[in-house]
Amino acid sequence: MNIGIGVIPVVLSEDGKTLRIDNRSYSKISESDFTAFKTELEQNEKLCKQLEEEYRNKRNSLKDPAWGAPLEERKAAEAQREKLVNEYKLKKEKIAYCRASIY
Repeated sequence: MNIGIGVIPVVLSEDGKTLRIDNRSYSKISESDFTAFKTELEQNEKLCKQLEEEYRNKRNSLKDPAWGAPLEERKAAEAQREKLVNEYKLKKEKIAYCRASIY
């Protein structure tokens, strides 16, 4: 395949189940495998959105220390935020393909 700046090799295996483009390899999957993967992906996307919404609600419910608050109070609030972030990052890692914004 010529893309204008060079030639990229495209090779289809003899059995027609593997396509190689440059250094990447793609395998053909059955319709049932695709359907199962798509269903799992949709469920994970829903779980991920729920997780992100739950995280945001909890993060927004945390109270920020007042302006000029003692250092201990500010450090405690920061530790609480950090604990929440770490908790939700662990939950996020358990959901495949989850890209929730947890910071």
